[in-house]
Amino acid sequence: MNDDVLGASQDDLGGRKIARQVTKLLDRATTLVQDGASPRKLKNAQKKLRSLVTKLNNALAKGKADAQLVNELSQLATEAQNGLNALTAQ
Repeated sequence: MNDDVLGASQDDLGGRKIARQVTKLLDRATTLVQDGASPRKLKNAQKKLRSLVTKLNNALAKGKADAQLVNELSQLATEAQNGLNALTAQ
């Protein structure tokens, strides 16, 4: 997922501002998961991924982002959220 975001152009992500925000959210979520597996950090990572999907969907709704890229990233983020949810439920 990180490679997809970093490999995409700013225009495909919806502009410079949204691209920066999405990159920052993904980096933060990745850091939270790597820091430790405490339930609180995993839930915070889920929130960051949810925010990432929301930003991408808003950019898509405004016609700024590439639909195929947004769908792919949303699917990956949802799968990651489901994985984190399974870890926090244990």
